[in-house]
Amino acid sequence: MRLENRIPILWDLFVKNQDIVFKYLLGDTAWGCKKMFISLGADELFKAWKENPDWRFVQLLTNYAIIPHSRYYNTEDERLFVDMSLIDARDIYFWGTIFNEKGERLESVKFETIAELEYSHLVSVLKHNEENNFYISNFYFQLLSKEKRIRDVQRDETLNASQKGEIIARLILSQNFSDHKVNKSGFEEIYSPNAKC
Repeated sequence: MRLENRIPILWDLFVKNQDIVFKYLLGDTAWGCKKMFISLGADELFKAWKENPDWRFVQLLTNYAIIPHSRYYNTEDERLFVDMSLIDARDIYFWGTIFNEKGERLESVKFETIAELEYSHLVSVLKHNEENNFYISNFYFQLLSKEKRIRDVQRDETLNASQKGEIIARLILSQNFSDHKVNKSGFEEIYSPNAKC
């Protein structure tokens, strides 16, 4: 099941960036589809997506005949919007928490974006993964590891603001491409506390 939490974030991005989204999905044929979206109405489409949270964004547009079948039909929403450069991965991928900071089980799963996770939680998850062979997908391991490094850079008093900004920007870019097979040379060891900048 896909998380319903993603829907308001992605919908807001879509509404504010319709031209970019339609152009990305359809190229030069986007105008006719945008007219179809306008005639149907944003509220109806948003309501339909909230009622069917397991639908992917492009699946929603296709099911409501806003766009014809698209090569992005099976693309997960988070990846699609990150690829369009409308959001960073850390701001749309969620992590579910089942325990509080005292180790007590929560009544329900608490979902937060990677960027919202407490530093101590990031450290605990990564430590638990390492010590107990706890399985985290490689994609999430990369997101969480790079998020920890972002926080380490933010805390590093030996770096000036410009250095921090440059390193953090590269780490965020690296997070955005964590699930792509691209040449990431220069991204994997962008920051380590012992490295000289």
